[in-house]
Amino acid sequence: MFTWTEYREIRKKYFGENRVDSKTNYQLYKKVQEAKMNLQPAYIQFCGISSASTSVCVPCAPAECKKVGKISPNKEEENSMTHNTERTYLNNRLAEIKYAKMDTIQTQFRIHNDDKPKIYSQLIDAIENGKYEIDSKRAAKIDIYAEDKDFYKIGGPFDGLKFNLDTAPDWKGYEAASESLTKAWIAARDTVNTMDAAAGLKALQDFEAWTPAGPAN
Repeated sequence: MFTWTEYREIRKKYFGENRVDSKTNYQLYKKVQEAKMNLQPAYIQFCGISSASTSVCVPCAPAECKKVGKISPNKEEENSMTHNTERTYLNNRLAEIKYAKMDTIQTQFRIHNDDKPKIYSQLIDAIENGKYEIDSKRAAKIDIYAEDKDFYKIGGPFDGLKFNLDTAPDWKGYEAASESLTKAWIAARDTVNTMDAAAGLKALQDFEAWTPAGPAN
């Protein structure tokens, strides 16, 4: 098991992580590792050689010892540790799937696209087909800036115009899809943390199959 310093260096090296909350991740890592260690069978070993000072059997090298008994964790504790490990795994998978779906949603609703014409053909198409509207409040301010010759306050020729390009981001669709995704994730997480592993796995699979409503672009 890695120490906190070793763990932090590894996270920093491979993930660029150097945040305070990374210690929370370390505690989770420790719990998983400890659960795995506790599930390993333990053996009582002795060599039959008495210690001169204590007159009791003392531990010896494996070659000199013999296995005389197997100590297993309490069945209830073992089941609890197994369940906690399963929940940790399922919760981690839920988080991975959620982040992947967020990327999918951003692509689907064109979040990283330009919302203004970038080339002349887009501008001509927007003008000829009425794919724009004037922001009256902003336009009134621009008129005042121009009258006062405060041109540095004007953000360029498109300032005051709202374009409705076919490829522009669909923010309303994105916000609705994000809200729906969060609700689906919470529902799956609740099942994982309150039900057995089979129900948790089913919830994970249902969440993985979830898709947002809206146009696929």
